[in-house]
Amino acid sequence: MKIEEERTYNVPLRSEWLKVPRWRRTKRAVAALKVFLTKHTKNHDVRLSRWVNEALWQKGGKNPPHHLQVKVKKLTEKIDKDSFEYIDVELTQVPKKAERIEKRKKELIDKLKVAAAPKKAKKTDETESFVEKVKKRVTKKKEEKPKGKSVKELQKEAQEAEKKKAKKQAVMTKAQERRSKK
Repeated sequence: MKIEEERTYNVPLRSEWLKVPRWRRTKRAVAALKVFLTKHTKNHDVRLSRWVNEALWQKGGKNPPHHLQVKVKKLTEKIDKDSFEYIDVELTQVPKKAERIEKRKKELIDKLKVAAAPKKAKKTDETESFVEKVKKRVTKKKEEKPKGKSVKELQKEAQEAEKKKAKKQAVMTKAQERRSKK
């Protein structure tokens, strides 16, 4: 398989997961998928997408799918001067949930871009006075708040006080306690 080449495979999983106990079937199906793709792509670094993993585990650990259709793409990743080849595995049919999530991400990114864009609106006296009022309120609130100690600080102080009391009290041995009782 060449770099940036994309192939589609219908991977049979049933023959592998039938060999293990029922509670281990999905785990074996994941391993079988990786072995199948390693064999067919001649690359040991196989990376499953989130949706492939969810498709395998959808019905739990005891009921994996019998087969899975996946798109396989060989990619390279450069870290410093070294480049590493890996196999990216995705489902052929992306679930609707994935489409909704991608749509929401794009909307959020668009909103952030709009919010980050500099606004060319003219400042009026009203907005400046409003901003000043808000600043005054915030500074007043900061000044009004008493500087109290947090719960953790109070607990530490209580522990230190107990340690000091324990040190002040004379420590008696068992023999001394017996003598004092007589």
